Amino acid sequence: MMLDHDQLNPQGQTDIIPDQSLAQRHIMENDTNPIDIPAIKPEQCSVSLIIKGITETIHLQPKQSFVLGRFSTDNTHDIHLDLSLYGGEKYGVSRVHATIQFASTGHLYLTDLDSTNGTFVGAAALTSFQPKLLRHNDVITLGSLPMRLNLQAP
Repeated sequence: MMLDHDQLNPQGQTDIIPDQSLAQRHIMENDTNPIDIPAIKPEQCSVSLIIKGITETIHLQPKQSFVLGRFSTDNTHDIHLDLSLYGGEKYGVSRVHATIQFASTGHLYLTDLDSTNGTFVGAAALTSFQPKLLRHNDVITLGSLPMRLNLQAP
């Protein structure tokens, strides 16, 4: 199969499914303009991560970051969800791994904080410090620790 130049991602890799429509590819590649996802109000939404069968509720305020990582006595950052309890070190979770936050647009984003072992949404690796739009039921993987995002709005 021959690939056109526009089927390559910015790193020159072919991670595009050949039969996707141009609109679907635009949505996947341009998450800063989430035209397919309705905005939600953080105060009206319940956000949780399901990790190893346990639900962790995340309390988010607009424009406030929620830090995911591992507790350490020499860590100067506040960790809002300590993944040590889920074997975070064994699974390669960094001390300060990623953040989840609502943008002013009312959309939820995940940002990798230059972690050692990477952050993934589905099979897609995040670029450090580049927010990735999240959707209900996304599988987020920090290092090799998977979790499922649960968004509930009234």
